[in-house]
Amino acid sequence: MAADLILAHELSHVLQFHASADFVASLCAGTLRDVKVYELLADFGAGYAMFRNGNQDARQNFVRTVSSLADYKFTAVRHHGTVTERLNAFDMGQASGYFGQEVKMEALIRNRVAFLRLLGGPEQRKLEAGSTTFREFARNALAEVYR
Repeated sequence: MAADLILAHELSHVLQFHASADFVASLCAGTLRDVKVYELLADFGAGYAMFRNGNQDARQNFVRTVSSLADYKFTAVRHHGTVTERLNAFDMGQASGYFGQEVKMEALIRNRVAFLRLLGGPEQRKLEAGSTTFREFARNALAEVYR
């Protein structure tokens, strides 16, 4: 299962290469500063791919895989994100598959600031007030990052 997850993650990087010439140019030039966001977007793509593939144990296996590969150098340029951020990105990718939305990597890259903000999930006070559900939040979050 770990191999499938890693391949799905790496395939998402291929989608990034096709979606953004700027990403490829900065990566090749060694000037890429948004490593974390691109890694989280790849986790998003992995979540989508695993959901669409019908793998029921993907989330649990993703947690184990990411936990074993996680880096804790939070200020390092090559930091891939915390385990929680990576799991949230994976979950958002699965939600995209659940709602029947294709991965639109170009839109995700363009809206990467909103993507990072939305990884934190819905505001607790809105959930407690009953003004939103997680399903509503996920649907709205995907609509925002796919604009």
